[in-house]
Amino acid sequence: MNLFLFQNKYTYFESPWPHIVIDNCLPDDIAKELSDTFLEKTELWDELKNQNMNSLYKMNVLLSGIFNKDLVNVYTDEWNLNVHVASTETELIRDWHIDGLDKRYQIILYLGDMKCGQYEMKNKDGWTKTIPYKHNRLLAWYNNTTDNPTYHRFWTGDKDRHTVNMPIYRKK
Repeated sequence: MNLFLFQNKYTYFESPWPHIVIDNCLPDDIAKELSDTFLEKTELWDELKNQNMNSLYKMNVLLSGIFNKDLVNVYTDEWNLNVHVASTETELIRDWHIDGLDKRYQIILYLGDMKCGQYEMKNKDGWTKTIPYKHNRLLAWYNNTTDNPTYHRFWTGDKDRHTVNMPIYRKK
């Protein structure tokens, strides 16, 4: 079973800074099972993590091509499952920030109910874009900290927000 997160067609966006979105990232039945078993230790979760952690070089080549970046040595030792608890009112979970200097790419997979908040991006000129939370949607970007910093923040919704976070770091 192929669980590679970048197996499907992506849509590239230039503004407010370069990023890609893959809707229906995984097969529907797989995404539903992952959503239903979020935070549980299952064979499917293990296989998803293993296939993608073992495909780091393939991801690096793909993302370097998409974002027109030199191929550099990278690593990841993280595979974070996050739950942001629902709120009766929209609440800011984390305000505008740029990820650390050592992070090269950020990959986020959304799973679960679609009323779980939103993700917001901003460029150096203040132009913003909102990306609604959508089940089985992957969002990835090059972490630019210099000429067009990748400012971003995210909000809660009225349902718990489940995300898989897989940052890719530059090797020092």
